[in-house]
Amino acid sequence: MQLRRVAVALCAAGFAAAAPYDDVIAGIELINEPLTTSLNLGEVKQYERDGYNQQREVSSTRVVVIQDGFQPPSSYNGFLSSSDNSSEWVAIDHHEYQVFTPALVEMAPWQHRQYVCNNAYTYSGADKWTFVGEWSAAMTDCAAALNGYGIGSRYEGLYPGSQYVGSCADVNFIETWSQQFKEDTRGYIEAQMETFERYTQGWIFWNFKTEASPEWDAFRLIDAGIFPQPLSNRQFSSICS
Repeated sequence: MQLRRVAVALCAAGFAAAAPYDDVIAGIELINEPLTTSLNLGEVKQYERDGYNQQREVSSTRVVVIQDGFQPPSSYNGFLSSSDNSSEWVAIDHHEYQVFTPALVEMAPWQHRQYVCNNAYTYSGADKWTFVGEWSAAMTDCAAALNGYGIGSRYEGLYPGSQYVGSCADVNFIETWSQQFKEDTRGYIEAQMETFERYTQGWIFWNFKTEASPEWDAFRLIDAGIFPQPLSNRQFSSICS
C-alpha cells in the first residue's frame, strides 16, 4: 500500500511525466532497487503495474523502467510485455557489482574478470530492453560508508563474517595505486563494457564523481588513463570468449 501511494505521488507531479518532455526525459524508473528478497514480490509488481498505467495516462511512448530488484531480468518475462495487455516501452534496469559478499572481495583480479564473463546469463534472456544501469570499477568494498555509516569493509576484515584481504589505504587514493592494480582495474572495466554491450542494450557507470572512492569515480579513472577514452579505445583483446 505504501508503494502505491508513492507511485501516485510521483506521477501526480505531472510536469516531468508529461508527453511534452519525452525528448528530455528518456524514461522514469518507478523505484530503485526494491529488495524483493524481503518484500512481497507480488506487491512490488502491482506497484510497478500501477506506475506504468499512470505513466500511460500522460505519455504513450515514455519508457517505464523497472529495476529488477535482484531477480534475474528474465523473471519478468510476460510482465508488462506485449503479451500483457499489449504493454510496450518498458525496460529492465540491472545493477551489477562484485563487492557485497566476502567471497567476491576475496577474488583475484583475473577472477573478477572471469566472473563478469560467466555471470552474463543472469541478465540476458529478458523479453524487454535490458541495460546495466549501475556498475563500477570496484573490486573492493573500501568506499567510505558503502556498507553503512561507521561499518567497516569486508576487504579489511572489519565487516561481520569477513576476513582480511588487504588495506583500503592502498585503494581509496588513486595516487597510491600500483601500475599492476591500474592495469587490473582497466581490464575489469573493459571486461564489463565488452560483456554488457554484447548482452544488453547499454550501460551507465556509477558514479561520475565521488569524494574519495576512485574505484567508483569516472572522472578520476579517466584522468588516470584507466577508463577507456574514447570508449572504443580498448587496451585488452576480447576478454570473454
